[in-house]
Amino acid sequence: MGYTHYWKRVGKFDKGQYEKVVNDFKEVMKHLSPFVPLAGGLGKGKAEINNQKICFNGVEKCGHTDRNLRITWPDEQASGIAFVIERYREIPTQTLITVLCGQQEDLAVNDSDVSGTWFAGLKLRQRTCGGDCSHETFDLPLEIEKDDWQKPVEEISHYDQYGKPVYNDKEEVGLYFDCCKTAYKVYDLAVIICLIIAKHHLKEEIIVSSDGSLDNWQDGMLICQKILGYGLDFKLRD
Repeated sequence: MGYTHYWKRVGKFDKGQYEKVVNDFKEVMKHLSPFVPLAGGLGKGKAEINNQKICFNGVEKCGHTDRNLRITWPDEQASGIAFVIERYREIPTQTLITVLCGQQEDLAVNDSDVSGTWFAGLKLRQRTCGGDCSHETFDLPLEIEKDDWQKPVEEISHYDQYGKPVYNDKEEVGLYFDCCKTAYKVYDLAVIICLIIAKHHLKEEIIVSSDGSLDNWQDGMLICQKILGYGLDFKLRD
């Protein structure tokens, strides 16, 4: 249980399109990394971002204030910019990213990033952590390593109580499921940006969905639009 993003993908992406994903993600991170530092998959060392894999996590020893946030979830209007997209469209890129991300340290100290509670923990106005910015590994390789537990989506999802087959959506058949639980920590912004970029270039090779609404993705969409020239047309799969 916890705030998670999901995707279904082909076993091996088109190599040329995947390289575009890698290059665009690197370009965004040139601007974003001072505010959203990334580590390797286990929260330590360096993130892997190359033509064979994109694998990262938040930084485990981030230096943020220790707090018991329990299981966190974004507020319905977390990040607070969905209603003012037009206002930020024309401002310089670095100014935009500072506006969206630059308050992180102050917010972590005074708890103004907490808006309320849900049954398992706290609701957040902004991406933050309780003293550990790492959570689950985000892993989007060029080609997945198939093993016994990871099998493609089959045509028949299951059989109901009457023995009647229940079918999966046709476009999902043959795709592989994956996900990343971010708990709305700081690196969540890098995760959604990578998925926005992946969907733009890989198109039907990846289907993206989320526990969050599209409002919770607006800052990632806006940053992509500002830096890469696309992003505001991104849609989540219901």
